[in-house]
Amino acid sequence: RVDFRHNEYGDSDTVLGHLEKLFSISSFSEGSLRILRSMSILGSGTMPLNDLMSILGLRNRNEIIELTSNGWLEILEKEEDGGTREYLYLHPILSRLMASKLDPREENVSEMVSYLTGILDRARDNITYADASELENELYYACCVLAKSSGRLPHDLWEGFIELNHLLGNT
Repeated sequence: RVDFRHNEYGDSDTVLGHLEKLFSISSFSEGSLRILRSMSILGSGTMPLNDLMSILGLRNRNEIIELTSNGWLEILEKEEDGGTREYLYLHPILSRLMASKLDPREENVSEMVSYLTGILDRARDNITYADASELENELYYACCVLAKSSGRLPHDLWEGFIELNHLLGNT
């Protein structure tokens, strides 16, 4: 915990508290808040744009455009399999802030939890070491964020993390 004295009366606030004052989300739509809440459990802060739209049932990019035009999210383009794929990126500082403000819990980010466990289910028999390591980190981070909010570990994510941890020889 880092405290900053900000007046002569000795009142102090955390860095996170200062960020909360700087980055107001009070004018955001519920759809935009849902996107930020879901993205806040990702350790890498990135995910394919089409995947996010699909799992959250977004019919258009209106909220994505709102968040990117205001600098909350960034669209990254990556060359993959002879084409370009768009990814959404949420900066780690903003991710931590959103996790604090929007209280992600297994119930209100269930689509993202299913998405993360689904990656492992689809790749289980054919996963590379690098992909397994990256997914292990994602699952661990999501477990930590959700456990901090709710006080309990999300079972499916934790089981996936343990499986990958064992597969990678980290037991």
